[in-house]
Amino acid sequence: MDQAFEAALVERVQRGEVHVPAYPRAASQLSQTLGAPDFSLDEVLRVLRVDDVLAATALRVANSPFYARGEPVTTLSAAVMRIGSKELHRLVLASGLGKAFNRPGPLAALRRRTWRQSLLSAVICERLAMLARESAEESFVAGLLHDVGKVLTITVIEELLVDRPFVLQSDDQWWQVVERYHVELGMVLAARWKLPEALEAIISDHHLDVADPAGVLRRVQASDEVVQLLETEVSLSEQTLGTVALLTTPECQTLADSIPHLPEFIEAFAPESPAVESAAAARPLPVVANTGAALPVTLVAAGSTLTGELVVHSPIDFVVRTATEGRPNWLVQVKLAEPELTFWANVKSSESAPDGRHDWTMKPFALASQPARQWAELSRALAKVA
Repeated sequence: MDQAFEAALVERVQRGEVHVPAYPRAASQLSQTLGAPDFSLDEVLRVLRVDDVLAATALRVANSPFYARGEPVTTLSAAVMRIGSKELHRLVLASGLGKAFNRPGPLAALRRRTWRQSLLSAVICERLAMLARESAEESFVAGLLHDVGKVLTITVIEELLVDRPFVLQSDDQWWQVVERYHVELGMVLAARWKLPEALEAIISDHHLDVADPAGVLRRVQASDEVVQLLETEVSLSEQTLGTVALLTTPECQTLADSIPHLPEFIEAFAPESPAVESAAAARPLPVVANTGAALPVTLVAAGSTLTGELVVHSPIDFVVRTATEGRPNWLVQVKLAEPELTFWANVKSSESAPDGRHDWTMKPFALASQPARQWAELSRALAKVA
C-alpha cells in the first residue's frame, strides 16, 4: 500500500471529512410509527408504499424460506402480517442500508462483500438471541451495524482515488486497508447517527479479546467466525460449527439447521441482477483453462436467469462460462439438470473468455448436507473425466 495514500486517508478521517450516509429514512419513520401505542396496519403500509424498492423487498422476504408458510403472499398487507411488525422494523433498516452498501464505484465488489457478510451476521445473531429468549431485534441490529465502518472506509478510499487513480491495488489489498480502519470509521457513523451507547460499544469492541464476553457482544463475535467459515467452506455441519469456541452445542445445532436457508434471505435484498447488462465493457483478464467436460447450467438471481456451461471444477470452486459479465460477491442459485442438483454459490470473479463470453468463478455457499454430498460426488466424477 502506498504510504502517502494511507496517510491521506488517516488525515481525512481526523479532519472529519467523511461523508456519512443519512440514517435510512423509512426505518426512522417506521420506528416512530411502531413506537405509538395504537399504531395501525394502514400506517405501517403507508411507510412501505412510498418506497418501491422497500415494498418489493418486504414481499420477497415474506416469501423467503425464513418466513414462508402456506401459499405465497402477493400483497403488502399480507407480507406485513406474515413478517410481524417488530421483524419488519429491522428488515426495513436492512433494506435502507442496502442502498449505501450497494452503490456503484471502483470498489463496488467490496461493498457487496460487506453487505453480504453484514446481513449474514445479523441473521445469525438474531437466531442465537431467539434461542436464548432474548431481544432478537437488538442482536439483529448489532450484527448488521457492527462492521458498518467498512462501508465508510471504502467510500473514503474511492474519494481519494479520484485524485490518485494511479494507486492500484487488488481487492484483497484494499480489503486489508478496510479492516484496519473500519472500527474507527464505524465510531464516526455511530456518533453521527447518535446510536445507543450499547451499540457503540459493540462497534468499538467486537475485535477485542474481551474476557468472558456475554450477551450481544458474544453473539457478534461468534457470528464473525461463522461468517468466515461460510467464506471458505462449502457446507457448515454441526461439527464444523463446533470449532467456534464461543458457540454452545445447542447454538451449533440451531445454526446448522438455519444456515442452508440464509442465501434465500440474503438474495431477497438484492437490488439488481448479478449480471452486468452489457458485456461490451468487460476487461480482458487472465483466462481459466478448461479442465473437464462442460455441463449445461442455469443461474438464477434477482429475477434474472442466465444459461451457461460449467467448464472448470474442483471440490471448492467452479467456473461457469456464460454470455454475460458478472458482478463479484453476489449470491446466485445454480441449477444443473443432469445430474439434477440445485444450490447457491457466491460469484468470486468474472473474467473474459477466449470466445467472447465470460467465466464466472464461483464457490458453493451454505449448502445443506444432501446437496453438499451431491456436489462432492459430482466433483469427483468430473475429475475422473478431466
